[in-house]
Amino acid sequence: MLSAQLDTEFTAENYDEVKKVYSIWLCLNAPRHTVDTITEYGMAQKKLAGDFRGKARFDLLSAVMVCIDQYSYQRKTTPLHGLLGTLFSTKLTPDEKMALLREEYGIETTVEVEEGMKRMCNLSDVIVEQGLQQGLEQGLQQGLEQGLQQGLEQGLQQGLEQGLQQGIQQGLQQGKEKSSINLVCKKVKRGKSLSVIAEELEEEEESLKVIYEAVLDAAPDYDVDQIYDVLHGTKE
Repeated sequence: MLSAQLDTEFTAENYDEVKKVYSIWLCLNAPRHTVDTITEYGMAQKKLAGDFRGKARFDLLSAVMVCIDQYSYQRKTTPLHGLLGTLFSTKLTPDEKMALLREEYGIETTVEVEEGMKRMCNLSDVIVEQGLQQGLEQGLQQGLEQGLQQGLEQGLQQGLEQGLQQGIQQGLQQGKEKSSINLVCKKVKRGKSLSVIAEELEEEEESLKVIYEAVLDAAPDYDVDQIYDVLHGTKE
């Protein structure tokens, strides 16, 4: 994570521009003694020999563990625990989650996000649920990491909540798009045409055409993340 910044955040001639990196771990169904905690593990200087008096940036990597369980949304030990508990609790229906996001945290949800949440929680549609679950997990993870990192830079309480609101919405939308890509990939692998796929997914051919063509170009790997990047112009 640090070395990946070379030639983007810093150069070999100027290591002072290295940015601190946070590795965020969200622990669901955490043991009772860790529930509703946020713990940061960082690097520290320890002199083993001699008396080093030079300047050195040693605190460049931190790991942060955020622990919740199925009832964190009720206890709301911190706004962050309440928000994450709401998103990941299996005790709430999609409508209840949407209502809490709006009323408790001021997060406005779009019709697309609401549909995605309902589809994710609908276990009766196994194929759609599997594709959506995979996409939402990937999208949410990226969105949460972005929000958590921004929050950590601003402060572990106030900043986390502000950073997460945007990250969660972006993550849900990204997850929905990756779910659609994943479903089209599966059907293309089975040799199905655009018209058949559109009919099975109850979508207009025109709305699926761009995804369908991108999936064909991605054969034989059909990498969902790469296809998503191509569609959004982030990968050549």
